[in-house]
Amino acid sequence: MKDYGNRVTCLCPFHFDNKSSVVVFKESNIFNCSACNIKYNYYDFIKEIEGISDTKKIMEIANNI
Repeated sequence: MKDYGNRVTCLCPFHFDNKSSVVVFKESNIFNCSACNIKYNYYDFIKEIEGISDTKKIMEIANNI
């Protein structure tokens, strides 16, 4: 992982990666992988990584407030 101020680059957790193909933009919390051609906001990234549905995640977030 490398920090460039307003963005961070790292390996993609969704495919085998041997070079940093992911850019995370800090201000907008956008995750963008040039190899997978996917673009997630923070909420969608967490849903995909955790493998959970919208309803379940909403309930989790609500219970933590």
